[in-house]
Amino acid sequence: MIDDDELYHFGVKGMKWGVRRAERRRANRIEGERRKLGVARALRGAHQHGVDWFTKASDKDIDDMVDDKELFDQYGGISGYRKANIDMNTYARDMLDLDIKHGQQAIQFYKDLPVDVLKSRRKTDKAILDFKAKQHQEYDEWSKTHKYKDVD
Repeated sequence: MIDDDELYHFGVKGMKWGVRRAERRRANRIEGERRKLGVARALRGAHQHGVDWFTKASDKDIDDMVDDKELFDQYGGISGYRKANIDMNTYARDMLDLDIKHGQQAIQFYKDLPVDVLKSRRKTDKAILDFKAKQHQEYDEWSKTHKYKDVD
């Protein structure tokens, strides 16, 4: 017989409030980073293919690919056009390598984030902001050493 004055608890003994929500928040952030990582890896492969193709392609292959022949004049001929495309694809590929590294770091960051931080949106936002600031600093350092030169 149940008395109306009694309170029954059907939770798990020892379970802390908000833990499941925090774990779901962690899983959602990890899944988002994994999706971005997959896109970055696919794009990196496409740019590597561009480097390979322009390296191996004959002048005739490149000439057949381009409809606007005046485009070659902007680059100083087919060899200049080839070099510009190799440089552009190499730059993009190298930047994507850094994106992939940062994506892997972000996944590990979210896995290592303590539940007590995840339970507080303010603490979570601060931890993410600090983490992203370090990544942006690394992008800044990378961009100082990797310059992409395009035709004016």
